[in-house]
Amino acid sequence: MTHMEPGKWKAKPVKPIGASNIKFETIYIDEHYRLDVVNPAITLENGQLEIFHVLSQDTVFPNFRGRWDQNQNTVDVEMADSNGKWKKEGFEGHHTQPFTKDPRIQKVDIRLGQLKIFDGLLTLTLGHGVSVAASMKMFDASLQAIKNPSAEAK
Repeated sequence: MTHMEPGKWKAKPVKPIGASNIKFETIYIDEHYRLDVVNPAITLENGQLEIFHVLSQDTVFPNFRGRWDQNQNTVDVEMADSNGKWKKEGFEGHHTQPFTKDPRIQKVDIRLGQLKIFDGLLTLTLGHGVSVAASMKMFDASLQAIKNPSAEAK
């Protein structure tokens, strides 16, 4: 899975800078897993905003994480492969489903084949930042008069 380069993320004019009030209503979690919520969640330098982890308590099963996807306006769920690399293939539930807009609630349903791993409702508040670029030119009137003597005569 490739991640956004820090320069590209910083160049975006509007971007999520964090999430707070993160709450889960857990409907089901497999006995081999536990839920860890990052609250408050702060956006990393590479633009990733990790919100939660569904962690295996047994090395036989993979770990999962949920991070905000600004382009899709949803949560991306990713699974760690045997090398610890995050990927979106090999399981069901990569994108959460919007449940309500206000408050923002997402339905999280993670399955590995026939094994149901996690099912719940995620509520969160996103904080957005806006990049503002400004420039200013310094002007020295005395230098202008030297460069353009006719301007002084007026």
